[in-house]
Amino acid sequence: MIKGIILDLDGLISDTERLHMKAFQQAFKEKGMEISDDFYKKHWIQIGHGTEDVLKILGSDISADAIRAIKNVYYEDYLHTDLYPMAYVHDFVEHFYGKIPMAVASASKGFDVEFILKALDLERYMEFFLSADDVKKRKPDPEVWLLAAKKLGLDPEDCITLEDAEKGVIASYRAGIPCIAIPNSYTADNDFSKATYMAKDLKEARDLIENILNK
Repeated sequence: MIKGIILDLDGLISDTERLHMKAFQQAFKEKGMEISDDFYKKHWIQIGHGTEDVLKILGSDISADAIRAIKNVYYEDYLHTDLYPMAYVHDFVEHFYGKIPMAVASASKGFDVEFILKALDLERYMEFFLSADDVKKRKPDPEVWLLAAKKLGLDPEDCITLEDAEKGVIASYRAGIPCIAIPNSYTADNDFSKATYMAKDLKEARDLIENILNK
């Protein structure tokens, strides 16, 4: 029985994967390096590498903090000028609101998660949100999913996660939480073999959860 729904943010709730990518590309460009779309999708979105990891791969001695500082300036600007929800997200949360508690578990910074949820009028539907500020390890480590289940007061197996990227699906699998994978244009080539279910969008995921509940 599904007693709690835990949602990823970037690429699942908000169309912000592209904003992160554009901001990082601008930051690296200012430091004299080019980051292709495919490189970003592989290392940041699919695998879950951090900026330090990427700089090592590139053989650069530039400070990760310096890159992030530049990236954050661009990203904050994009959030205020180019932020959009993913398809059917409002329909999804409105459908389950008051029936099943929902929470967000994101790898983004807390102030960005809060801004996005408020800007998209989604905060009121959530019991809480977790961010990079709340955990020590990033997905594919299961820490954030397990913490979300704990905060909901539920066993992992009584929750379900919704995730758009391979790293999050693996994290959910490691946490022992069933997962609905919803690929997008940035993650279509990811390996979703660890997902419990697949859906093309949040509308299909909504119907899938309803079918599970009604069995």
